[in-house]
Amino acid sequence: MISFLGNFHLFLKEHWLSQQRDKNTMFRAIEIDTATQQILLQLKGRNITFHKKIDAIMGDPSILKGLSSQDACFIGLYYGRASRKTNKASSLPTNFPFILEDKTGQYRIISENRNGEITYLDKIYRKNFVELPTAIIQSRYIIGKFDPTQACYIGMRAGMMLEKISEKDQQNASERIKEVLNIKPILRIIK
Repeated sequence: MISFLGNFHLFLKEHWLSQQRDKNTMFRAIEIDTATQQILLQLKGRNITFHKKIDAIMGDPSILKGLSSQDACFIGLYYGRASRKTNKASSLPTNFPFILEDKTGQYRIISENRNGEITYLDKIYRKNFVELPTAIIQSRYIIGKFDPTQACYIGMRAGMMLEKISEKDQQNASERIKEVLNIKPILRIIK
């Protein structure tokens, strides 16, 4: 009986965090215009859309917090690739105030090592995981468990990693990117 109550308590914690993430989602990313570097956002539950420059979104934590974790990750992925591609005279700033918040996520980024692997903590089950950002972004389930600002950061790091690979070896870039993307996220077994 005690075991059942403990598992039910963990289930309630996970459900509460999921509800908090859904409640905080205010925007949906509809499309990205790569020529003008603008993103079309839609207000949740409304037919109101507006364009916003990607650097304005990355520099505005209130917009990032209002996105779902998947959309924030996608925007971070695009930003990471675009900022790595462009030169110093780019219109994309690289020194914006970026705060990794930890209010609604079940997972929390703890650190990043020199190999680019991200260590993150499952706050409910108290387990640490170490994975490449490219492996994390492949699972909608995993990326959905992060706070949107942290998901954006993971997407940004994955985008920079993919762009770095394609810059180093332009002839074999697509094969090398496929190799990196074939690294799957760690299977989680909860007892």
